[in-house]
Amino acid sequence: MQQQQQQLADGSAQLQGFRSLLDLYSPADGGFDEILTDAGNIRPHWQPLSQKFGQMGVAGMERRWKQIRRMVHQNGIAFSSYGDPEARKKHLQLDAIPQLIPVAQWEEIDVALKQRARLLNLLLKDLHGPQKLISDGILPPDVLFKHPHLQLPHIGLPTSGNQHLHLYSAEIIRSENGGWWVMSDRTDSPGGSGFALENRIVISRAFPNEFRQCNVQRLAPYFLALRNHLISLSPRKIENPHIAILSAGTGSKSYFEDSFLARYLGFTLVEANDLVVRSGRVMLKTLAGLTPVDVIMRREQGNQLDPLELGGRAPGIAGILQVIRDGKVAMVSGPGSGLVESPIFMAFMPQISKALLKEDLLMPGVATWWGGQPQSQKLILDRIDEVHLLPAFRQRTIAGVKPHPSMLVDPQTFSREQRIKLIEGSPEDWVAQEKIKRPSAAVWSNGKLGSGFVSMRTFFAAEGQQWSALPGGLVRVSKTSDELVSDPFEGGGTKDAWVLGDKPAEHVSLFTSTNSSLKTSRAGGFLSSRMADNLCWLGRYLERAEATARLLRAVIVRLTNEIDPSESVELPVLIRALAVEGRIEVSFAIKEFANQLPGLDHYLTRNMLDRSDPDSLRSLVDKIASLASSVRERLSTDTWRIVQGISSNFESSEPESGDLAELLEVTDELVVDLASFSGIISESMTR
Repeated sequence: MQQQQQQLADGSAQLQGFRSLLDLYSPADGGFDEILTDAGNIRPHWQPLSQKFGQMGVAGMERRWKQIRRMVHQNGIAFSSYGDPEARKKHLQLDAIPQLIPVAQWEEIDVALKQRARLLNLLLKDLHGPQKLISDGILPPDVLFKHPHLQLPHIGLPTSGNQHLHLYSAEIIRSENGGWWVMSDRTDSPGGSGFALENRIVISRAFPNEFRQCNVQRLAPYFLALRNHLISLSPRKIENPHIAILSAGTGSKSYFEDSFLARYLGFTLVEANDLVVRSGRVMLKTLAGLTPVDVIMRREQGNQLDPLELGGRAPGIAGILQVIRDGKVAMVSGPGSGLVESPIFMAFMPQISKALLKEDLLMPGVATWWGGQPQSQKLILDRIDEVHLLPAFRQRTIAGVKPHPSMLVDPQTFSREQRIKLIEGSPEDWVAQEKIKRPSAAVWSNGKLGSGFVSMRTFFAAEGQQWSALPGGLVRVSKTSDELVSDPFEGGGTKDAWVLGDKPAEHVSLFTSTNSSLKTSRAGGFLSSRMADNLCWLGRYLERAEATARLLRAVIVRLTNEIDPSESVELPVLIRALAVEGRIEVSFAIKEFANQLPGLDHYLTRNMLDRSDPDSLRSLVDKIASLASSVRERLSTDTWRIVQGISSNFESSEPESGDLAELLEVTDELVVDLASFSGIISESMTR
């Protein structure tokens, strides 16, 4: 009895400790709060974790937060273009406080969104087939035939596994009473599951004991189901089909996720230029020649897929639609699957559900009205200050296709009168959605609990004719309660979502069991020619950078030691070597001209760290980072962290400083980092 009382007392003290963290936390007035009830009490499913956080205190939470930031930076988790040196610095903002969802609540979400996935699959089947929804009057003809992304070659196109939709994602949000609404649907290669997995890896390592004690459901079963589904789609029905992830490349903001998924699932990461159609098959250009591809998981826009039939100037795979018709390749996120993402379909989802499923929607969508119907148009105009205006058709840029007029304006920046004119001028181009007040949640910021506003992107993958869900999802944190979701990764930050189970989660892994035998093989046959070329140039630029850094360091040491540089016998030889390598002006190596030029110290600090100079040391480092990004799925984690470290050292240096000591420090660190890189390569290229 005394022991039980002591445990209760300890738990009460820990809750009080978390209470002290909550002192400066202000939940949203009148809205739902994820942690506190309306009476100000901690919600029951939050109490076990809040006890742990209370025990850690501010100092412990701050240590974990710094650890999280360090892991995010080391792993290079970013939703940005790796082809842009500036964009590489924009790492994902991952909050230390997870989003908690009781398992009973998640089961309701799971059932409702699987119903919606089945519904959207049937909707795609109808729109690309008999179009009975239009002939029966459920959908107005304008919904389909004025859709700027309707492509005639997609009509009647055979589907892989008799499934129009293989991957589905829904953006959902809590209502003020704690229920859930669907804000938007994503059906065209929906992104975010890789970020959700990476978030889970980081947060579970930062809070390992808390993660296990909360019985958090694992994410691996979702990816295992996805991999098994892709294997089952292979036209050749072989045990180990060749599966490729088709990426838009390093210029795409989703490239981190593409390469991460390729590594995790064990698939080949390819770009459109890596693939070609020969003899009625899709082939990968490799060092060993052309290799057939059985299944493609598309991650780039489907309307850019086949320039032979769809037009456009973007890189594509000429003839791939005919290969799909012939059943010689399976494609997940098939062409045309993004048709139903547009907000205009949200206005008709209840009627569509009754027509196709004979069921009511289990999870309602945010109230949406299309301006193309007179009654809805009047309602929009009457409530113009109470609704958000959105383009009726989802905004997307397609090479060679003229943008729809509604894509060129942002109505949220317009005055009331301008928005009324938009609706009156072209009502069929716009929908209005009820303004939503996001629920508030605690975020860790500046050493204390602050508040943010959250929504969650969920993920579902076909598993035969059924659906597999990723427990939880990717939680987006916004700064205001009514911020529109244009993209779940832009602005604000993200959270890991924990679905709390009643018992410890079963351990599931995509990795081979330690008890099974491992067959050693070389996979060079699946190394694309582009990947091999980039690996070759990565090696060349590593050599150039190391030679330049060592030579530059030797020059700086002689310019900054106690001996007058003019008395150094070897300095002119070293300067001449820099000039021969093209790193400095040739005139510096000629005594008669060198006296007429600015000081060599100022020249070196300015030019060696100048990104606009293609011969500078910084440009060499940028090239290494860019090439490493393009072959990321072939690099080990340690190798990638070295690349991240090299880039970070240069980002913290300013070319205008004119300080040789700073440049010496940078080159010293670079030489060590490049030696580490070379050492790992010599020891083993693990990928």
